[in-house]
Amino acid sequence: MGMSYRISFSAVYVHMQTYAAYLYVARDLNLFKKKVLLLDIGGFTLDYMLLEKGIISWEYTDSTSRGVISMYQRINKGILEKYDLDLKENDMDAIILRETSMYDRGIEERVTEFAESHVLMRLGCSGYVG
Repeated sequence: MGMSYRISFSAVYVHMQTYAAYLYVARDLNLFKKKVLLLDIGGFTLDYMLLEKGIISWEYTDSTSRGVISMYQRINKGILEKYDLDLKENDMDAIILRETSMYDRGIEERVTEFAESHVLMRLGCSGYVG
């Protein structure tokens, strides 16, 4: 008691939620013999992890600071500018999930484009919608 300790870390890798989800379904879906890209889209982050035959490829594993919240903000800004419409998050979710929506097809298509573009941009792929 009363002793002080100093701990330092040279590197930290934390993607346990993403990997845990993989382990939960990998056997049932026979994924241990395949190349699998995992995406974990959270409120503030988008994490991705590539596994080859169950082994993590660290050079293709990262966490970005662009989760669902920044996507909602980007979609809302784009819809507000073009349609003068302030969409709520539950409306965006319904459109993205292709559930019943009270909005016209143009708005639905634009929301879907923004959502797809958001994920692709975070992964370094083309498909940017501005």
